[in-house]
Parts: sequence; C-alpha cells; structure tokens
Amino acid sequence: MGPPFSSTFEIEIYVQNRLAKEALAQLEQAKRERASDPILIYSTRRVFAAQGKQAEAVEIIKQLEDMSGSSLSEAQWIAKMYAALNEKELALMWLDRGLSTDAIGAFCKDEPIWDPIPSDPRFHDLLQRMGIPQ
Repeated sequence: MGPPFSSTFEIEIYVQNRLAKEALAQLEQAKRERASDPILIYSTRRVFAAQGKQAEAVEIIKQLEDMSGSSLSEAQWIAKMYAALNEKELALMWLDRGLSTDAIGAFCKDEPIWDPIPSDPRFHDLLQRMGIPQ
C-alpha cells in the first residue's frame, strides 16, 4: 500500500485514537527517509495541535509557508493546520489562496480536520468552486 504516512488519513487514525506518542515515533522513523515530505510535516503538526502544543504547531506552519513560496504549493496543508488549531479564518483564507493558484489537489470535504468550518458559507463557496458536490 505504500510507505507509512503517504496520505493524511493515516494520521487522523492516530489522532482520533489519542495515540500521539505512537504517532510521533512512527513519524520520526518515516522522516529519516522523507525529511522534507509535506505530508510528514503536516502530520507532525497535526499531532502537536491535538496535544494542544500551539507553539510547535505554529512553527511547523511557518516551515510549510516557507516551502510553499509564491506558488502556494502547500496551501492545502497550511489550511488543514489552521483548521486543526480552530483558526477558521486562516484556514479559509489559505484554501481560497490555494484554489486561486490551482494549488489545491485531491480534496475530501468530509475529513475530520475540516470539522470547525463546514457550516461556514465560505467553505461551501470554495467547495463549489472546486466542483465538489455538497
């Protein structure tokens, strides 16, 4: 099925089951081969956010913003991070910015990470612009 943490769904299993210590150990092992993989960076931040470690999570967001540059290639990961921190405005802003530069790839509106924002009309507008049925 591929290497560990090749999608963001895997980290959600750890988070939902409150397995932060185990998740971080597995992430560290995966980072030995894929140190700059945005999925691993995002997943690490997701665990930190679930643990309430705001400072660590924000530091990783800054790392992804630097990686993203003007192409906004990491916009979706950044939006997810802000959603996990319950920063709805920033999550929506990054989704909008990413969509405007075609930087949003495969998107699943039902991921638990989006739980803070599905009732916001701006989220529905973004889904419509992505062509995702509601």
